[in-house]
Order: sequence, then C-alpha cells, then structure tokens
Amino acid sequence: MDALAERPFLLYAALLLVTILLPSARSRALAGAGLLLTALGIAADRVGGADAGSAFATINEILGGAGALIVIFAAFRAWRERAAPDAPVPRPPRLIRDPLLPAGLLLAAFGPQLILVAAGTFLGLLFAAATAVRTGHTRWTALAAIGAVLLGAGFFLQFTILGPLGGRMSELSAGPFSPPAERLLVILLGFGALLLSGLFPFHRAPWRLALAPVAAILLVRVLVPALAEGLRDWQAPAMLWLTVAVAFAAFQGRWSAATAGGGLLGMWSGNREAVELGLVLVSFAWLADAGFLPPPLRSGAGNERWSGLWFAVPAAAIPFVLSGALQAQVLVSVLAVAVAATGLLLESHRRADAG
Repeated sequence: MDALAERPFLLYAALLLVTILLPSARSRALAGAGLLLTALGIAADRVGGADAGSAFATINEILGGAGALIVIFAAFRAWRERAAPDAPVPRPPRLIRDPLLPAGLLLAAFGPQLILVAAGTFLGLLFAAATAVRTGHTRWTALAAIGAVLLGAGFFLQFTILGPLGGRMSELSAGPFSPPAERLLVILLGFGALLLSGLFPFHRAPWRLALAPVAAILLVRVLVPALAEGLRDWQAPAMLWLTVAVAFAAFQGRWSAATAGGGLLGMWSGNREAVELGLVLVSFAWLADAGFLPPPLRSGAGNERWSGLWFAVPAAAIPFVLSGALQAQVLVSVLAVAVAATGLLLESHRRADAG
C-alpha cells in the first residue's frame, strides 16, 4: 500500500494500459469501473494533500487498491474466457453535413473579440435549428430558440456593460462586472449553453452533442476568466445537473454523453487544470458522437480488439478533472464517479448477455 501511495500516477498509468489493451468491450467496461475508483482515490489524495490525515489517506489507498483489483480481475476473466471479440457496433452517422458548425466553433474558440465569440455561438445555434428541420424534428427548434434568447440576452448584457471600447477577449477578465451581473450572466450564458449541449433531459435533441463544445468554449473563454464569482454562486446546481446527466447517460450506455457530462462537470469547478482537461473530455465525446471516432467502449471500425486505444487520452485526463471537481463540490463529484462506475458494471453485464 505504501508503494501505491507514493506512486499513484504510475499505478493509474499501468491500470490504464491494461484496460485499453483488453480484447473486448465487456472486459474494458468492467476494468473501466475499477479505473474510475482508482482515479477518485488519486484525485482525492491530490486535493487533501499531506495535511488531510492518515484516515483520509487510508481511504484513498483503499479506493486505489480496490480499483486495481477490479482491473486485474477483468484482465484475468478476459484471459480465461479467451472468447471471440464482441461484435462491432456501427459508428453513428456523421452529424456534420454543412459548414455552419465547424465555422461557428472556430469563431467561438479563437475569435479575438467577444462579438466573434457571439457570432460563432449563433452559427452553432443555426446549425442546431437546421438539423432539427432537416431531420423532421421541428419541435426541437423551440429549444434552439430558447437557447438563442438566453445566449443573446447574455451577450447583449455583456456588450452593454463593457461599452463601445470593450470586447477584446484578452481584456475580458478586467471588465466591470458587478456580483449581481455576474450571477445573471452565468444563468444566461452558462445554463443557456447547457440547455443545448445534448445532455439529459434534452438528450433526444436531433443535434445530439454537436453543441456541447459551445458550452465548454464559453466556460473556457468567458465564464471562468471573467465571471468567476457568478460561476461559484451557480456551481452547485450546475454540477448537480451534470451529475444527473452523467448518471442517465451511463445507465443508458451512452458513453459519449457521459464523457461530455463528466468533462463539463469538471469545467464548472473553475479549476484551471480541470477546465483545460475537461475540454479534452468534451472534445473527445464530441468527435465520437459526430462519427469521427469510435464511441467509447465500442468499436465502429470492425476491429474490437484495438478499439480501446481511442480511450487512452480522455482516460488519462480523468484524475485531473476529478481533482478540480472535488475541490469545488465533493458530494456531487463522488456521486458522479459512483454512478459512472455502476453504469460501466451494467455495460459489462449487458455485453455479456449480448454475447
């Protein structure tokens, strides 16, 4: 146990390597549950530090050890069964059929002026509305319209406060935002973007996770650097919402949505490390859901044996995202890990039944 406590990231890296090299989605799902427990132990230890006490350190070591045992058991079971790989699951159809969304995301992510970020956001909203009409789900245009009203009001309020000389993204953090204005802006921009992100209870939106990167970009470029106090005020309800979204997606086996929800959960903590690496999780989930990568745990290319390699980068980010989330909200972060691990166990059981 002492060796594990001294080198927790080496342990996690070894468990991650074992997990992604397992030959089937069933075994990777089981090992993934153990990997999450280990990540939680490592993240909690990072947050607690040396002053947390021996009892706290022992609990974290137990979490890490229990997770390691689950991964080892998954590897042993996969070796003993040596069954044929799981049947490949087709990739989802590629969602991006026009340039509106890529252009919008590029503007929002790299535009040097707030007005360009707003323009990129509304190009994403146009894409969502067009997707709803094109797929025959026109009732979902109402949600896009609500999102447009909330986000439009938020950007308008920011432009009003900043005045005609404001709006450079590099100077946004120095804007004269009062605490009440920050709280209102976080409702309008933060929750407005979450409405459109494709997570529960709006998971049936025809644009799926296409606008999840918009929520992440607004967090990175606007909410965290310029509206930190308002973000802290609304942190608890937002992270609780995202925990419920992760739980719903995990129990439904929608792992791209669960990954996106987990990334946004960490980003709402406001912790710089969690924000940056949470963006990695959201980007990975977006690419998988858009059909450019195999979905987590499942193969879309007909080669189930190696499809776990896709999960290496986002899995490596999980302990750091969790550290930030734990610093902000302990209970909901632990609940998110618990429901995700339970969902992975259910996924392993479902894959066994399907086999």
